[in-house]
Amino acid sequence: MRATAKELRFNSKELIDSVNRGEEVVITFRGKFCAKLVSRLP
Repeated sequence: MRATAKELRFNSKELIDSVNRGEEVVITFRGKFCAKLVSRLP
C-alpha cells in the first residue's frame, strides 16, 4: 500500500491498522519514497 506524508499525518490510525494486518505501507513525500512501515511482530 502507498500513502503520502499528508495521509500519514491525518490517517495514522488506519495505516497502523493496515500494518498490524500484515501489509507494508510505503510513505511518499512529494512523490518520492520516504519511508516504509512494516510490522516487526511475529
